[in-house]
Amino acid sequence: MDGVKVYELTEQKICPGSYDFTWDGTMKNGNYEGMPDGEEPTNIAPEGLYTFDVEVTGVAPYDHDWLRSKELKVVLGAVEELGVDEETGDHFYSVRYFLIDRRNASKGTLYLYDPNLEILQTWDVSGLLCLDHEAKDGLVANPEGQQHALLVRIPKSILKPGQHYFVLNFTDNSSDIMKNHTDKMTLHIGHPMTVVYQVEDFDFYATVDYLYANKLLTQDEIITIRVVYPCPPKPPNALPLVGDIDGDRTTDWDYPGDRRVPETNYVVGVFGIRKGIYVSMLGSTLFINRGSYYLLTIGTDRNNDGLLQINEIEHWIGYCPYPYGVNSGWIQREKDGRWYVHWTSYNDYIRTDGNPSTRDYEPIRDLGEPMIHFIYDPYRNILKVYTDDGNGNKRLAYQGSPENYPWWPR
Repeated sequence: MDGVKVYELTEQKICPGSYDFTWDGTMKNGNYEGMPDGEEPTNIAPEGLYTFDVEVTGVAPYDHDWLRSKELKVVLGAVEELGVDEETGDHFYSVRYFLIDRRNASKGTLYLYDPNLEILQTWDVSGLLCLDHEAKDGLVANPEGQQHALLVRIPKSILKPGQHYFVLNFTDNSSDIMKNHTDKMTLHIGHPMTVVYQVEDFDFYATVDYLYANKLLTQDEIITIRVVYPCPPKPPNALPLVGDIDGDRTTDWDYPGDRRVPETNYVVGVFGIRKGIYVSMLGSTLFINRGSYYLLTIGTDRNNDGLLQINEIEHWIGYCPYPYGVNSGWIQREKDGRWYVHWTSYNDYIRTDGNPSTRDYEPIRDLGEPMIHFIYDPYRNILKVYTDDGNGNKRLAYQGSPENYPWWPR
C-alpha cells in the first residue's frame, strides 16, 4: 500500500485468450536482515494489503494497454487523529494526500480496513469535507499536486483493537484519450495506523496477577524483549555506536533483538546510554562504568524492516536507573485484547553469585531499592510507572504521556 514494488513478472504470450497468474506471496526485492533470533531469513512478504497492475504490449509499438491510470497520481500523506466525540464516542481523523494530474479526478473512494484486513466502511471522497479548503473538493487535482485533508468520522461501534488501514483509490478523467473510451483507476494506496480504541481502564497489576495466578498466559500471548548483559555490552553482543540518544554529547549503542508490537507498526528496541569514563592502561583503553543504563524505546517502523533505528524513536518508555540494575521486558496481550509493553528494573548491587552472563546466575534483589515497573499503552500513548518494595506494596507512581515523566538521568 505504500507504493513500493515488491514483485514483478514478465510473461511471453503469443495467442489471444485468457491467462491466470497466482502470486506465491514472495518478494523479489527487500531487506531480509535483522531477523529475530532463531528465525531464518525469508522472502515472504509481510501480512498486509497489496495492489497490482497489468500492462500488455502487442507486436506493434502503438499496441499497448494497461490496467491502471498513467495520468492521475496519488501521494498519501499523514493520517492524524483529531479527537473523540465525548457524547457519541465517534472518532475523527484527518487523511492527507496529494492529487497530481492536469485534470480533476472523476471519482474517489476512501476505505477503512480492520486488523483482519476486512473492509469496515467506505466513503465517497466527493462527499467528505477537505479541512485545507473548507470545501468538498477532494477530487480536485493539478500538475504540481493539489493537497487535501479529508475529515473522516468513524463510528465507535465499528472499531476494533489493533492496526487499521486507510486506503484511497481514485479514477481519472481520461476516457476521451483512451482507445476503449473508459476512465482508469489509480493504484490503491494506503496508510497503516493504530486506531485509538477507548475502553474502560483497569488496574494493570490486578490483571497481570490474575493471569499469572490462573495460568491463563500462553507463550503466544507474551513476547520477550531480549536484554543482553552486561551494561555496557561487551563482545560479541557489542554493536557499533549509533549516536547520541539522550543529548549528553556522548554516543550510545543499540542492542539486538528488537520486537514488533503485534497488529501495529510499532517496534520496541533496547538502547544503552553510556555513563562512564575511559581510562588508558597498559596500552589499552578501558571503559569504566559510572552508571550506564538500559533505555527501552518505541517508535514507528517507517521502512518496515522490523528494526528500530534512532531516527524512528518516538518515546522512551522504560529505563534502568541503577548502575547494577537487573532488567526484563516483555510485550503482553491483556484481557481487553490489546498489547502492552512491560519493563521492570531493580537494583542488584549486593549480588554475590557471580557473573550475570552465566546461565546459573540468579539475581539477588536489594530490598532497600524498589523495583520499578513501566507499562506502556501504545494505543493511547499512556505510560504507567509502578514501584514495588518487594513486600507486596505496589504503588502507582506516575500515569501520563512518557514525555512528562521525570526521567533520571536525562
